[in-house]
Amino acid sequence: MIKKWTVCLSIIILVLNFVPNLLQGHQVFAENQKIYKDKVELINDESFNISYSMRDLENQYEWEIDYRINKTENDKELKLKFSFEVNQPIEIEENESWTLKEKNTIISEFEKENEGKIVLRANNSISLLNLEIQADAKLIENEQEVISEDILAKNESTIFSLYIPENNKADSKEKDNKNTEEVLNNESSQEETVSQLKKDSQLAFSYPSNFGIKASFNDLAQNYENISPEYRQDETGISPNHSWIPTGNTTVVNHQGWNSFSSQWDGVNSWNGEATNLENSYIEYAGVNNPVDFALRKYAKETETPGLYDVYLNVRGNVQNPIKPVDIVLVIDMSGSMQGAKETAVRQGVSDFLSTIQNTAYADYVNVGIVGYSSPGNYVTGASGYITVPIDKVSSESHVKSINQALAPQFSGGTFTQLGLRKGTEMLEQDSSDNQKMMILMTDGVPTFSYKVNSASKVDNVIYGQSFAESRDEPGNTSKIQSPYSVKDINGGSNIEIRDTWAATLGEAEISKQKISEIHTLWNSTWE
Repeated sequence: MIKKWTVCLSIIILVLNFVPNLLQGHQVFAENQKIYKDKVELINDESFNISYSMRDLENQYEWEIDYRINKTENDKELKLKFSFEVNQPIEIEENESWTLKEKNTIISEFEKENEGKIVLRANNSISLLNLEIQADAKLIENEQEVISEDILAKNESTIFSLYIPENNKADSKEKDNKNTEEVLNNESSQEETVSQLKKDSQLAFSYPSNFGIKASFNDLAQNYENISPEYRQDETGISPNHSWIPTGNTTVVNHQGWNSFSSQWDGVNSWNGEATNLENSYIEYAGVNNPVDFALRKYAKETETPGLYDVYLNVRGNVQNPIKPVDIVLVIDMSGSMQGAKETAVRQGVSDFLSTIQNTAYADYVNVGIVGYSSPGNYVTGASGYITVPIDKVSSESHVKSINQALAPQFSGGTFTQLGLRKGTEMLEQDSSDNQKMMILMTDGVPTFSYKVNSASKVDNVIYGQSFAESRDEPGNTSKIQSPYSVKDINGGSNIEIRDTWAATLGEAEISKQKISEIHTLWNSTWE
């Protein structure tokens, strides 16, 4: 008999693989690619801006460096130079306004205003990719060209470690394994079930670290490794290894800040110590979707009274990434074949799933509705053959209660899966928002009802209904139709014989997928 946690965990596996879209938008569904970083800002200067994105193209990694040179009042021209430090060959895509001067170095022309991108690719075994940025400026003064080289050297960090997924796996592997064991209660049988669920759903079993679960998945929330200042002790006392002194001070030595891009101390040795300075001496903590999630700074400064000091503690947080809500419709088989342990498992699994989402930071951004289906008649779903609870926020206690109550009656009737898919699609289409949309079908298998097929297509010997009548095929306790019939092949081939309810059901699923793109099935005929 299936364990109740399996249904809940199955839904969560699907949703957690979908929830990163809350932070990264539609792009994550592009075929054969996974986006790890999107528009990470490297330099934001009045003269120019540089950011980068990183994606996995299955067999190789790709980095896209976006640049924009801004027009200035004094008509300053800029020339950019990107140099890459790598441990294996990289491919730099050609760009008309840039020249590959030497190995792994590319230089732009002097320009007053322009924008574009530099694309580079490497085999996914790469483990080192550092970008050094140089900017040269050109002005016309007294009819003479004046060129200032490397204008960033004194004011900006110019070396950046571009994100490589494999570099982040080793550090977190041991911790991720431990967290996964805790979530699965250290039961080997549960691990096997999760493995099978992964195979069935064809989804990777990964928990996004930015999904702030406060209940059973609490340990999977984002954690930050402490960056501790380094000190030395000698005959004069204890002092920082990397220090800075406020301008004009003689009795104060403070620790330098940490640059998250270069992964090293910032090298700033002195500044005035004014709290209005938002740049110097911060210890930066990098995040999952932000180059810097937050930064801390603590330092002391002399006052006019000898022996009396002002101590400052400054905290800065990054701008929150926009959150993209997600609409989920659970299409649930409430037919008689689900009676007993299976319906109990579904009720408890859905309840636990909703409770788990409620206890996350994103409960206001996950919207769930349900379509329960069986067959038309004197059954649990009534004359129409289906029941619904409209889409609403999981943070709403009354909404969650409505879903649980809708699933409370004893399941009964036939299995009209095509009807459930159709009504689930309609529910998602009726929502006019641009939210991400997803359908999860839960059934124990064979459809015993379907609409009669009017036309069909055949792909790899699998028949998909393309259009349907209002009348139904109702074979009873099987999918086999007692009186097969032939329909038109929309591709112009010979007529196609419809022998079972699968043709209509699979055809409806394909139509739904074209409309809402994301459909997943929790389908198991051996739940008992």
